[in-house]
Amino acid sequence: MITQNPIIGRARKRIGGIYARTLYGKNVLQSCPPPTKGHQTQGQVAVCSAFGLLSKMSNQVTASLLNFIYYAAPIGRSRRAQWCKDLGTGMVRDSQGWIFDPSLIEILGGNPKVAETAFSLVPTSTRFEISVSSLSAVGNADTNQVPCLILVCPSKKICIDLLPYTTLSDGTLTVEPISTTLLNEECFIFPLWRVNMGTHANPIWVYGSYQKNS
Repeated sequence: MITQNPIIGRARKRIGGIYARTLYGKNVLQSCPPPTKGHQTQGQVAVCSAFGLLSKMSNQVTASLLNFIYYAAPIGRSRRAQWCKDLGTGMVRDSQGWIFDPSLIEILGGNPKVAETAFSLVPTSTRFEISVSSLSAVGNADTNQVPCLILVCPSKKICIDLLPYTTLSDGTLTVEPISTTLLNEECFIFPLWRVNMGTHANPIWVYGSYQKNS
């Protein structure tokens, strides 16, 4: 084990089957995984595939946006890891392995709740409109500002924000242009409305969380 700084006690590298590192400000000891012998089991392949899907989708949202979706840093993990974990609530196991169903997602984001119902659609053109009244808005959601629309398309393994393509006028959200890849594919939209976490005099505008209505 190598101590990089005797004051903070930061350590790295490994001793035997133990690996030491500093994670989110805490020194941790982790056991090294045993070497894999032979081929992976069907269950292991399914788990790796599910994790790979979640990782791929979670990486499609920028780090700067995640700072507004998780205003307070999650405890014990990065914002990216928390986003991946939240998306993972849509994973369900069946007889064939794991499948991703966005309609099962329980939560997205770490700020106050602003939405509780996902909106589904099948785009037939690169432009579509959504009435604000058709989207769930609860709590202190500000429906007079453009929300962060998170679009999830499981068939194409896509999870993106539509902020750069969204405008709001007369109670209608217009999204254009979207990729032709999404045409005729089932998509789920999670409206993360803006919410003020500060005061009226000193507002702090962030994007609230989606929490499924149980």
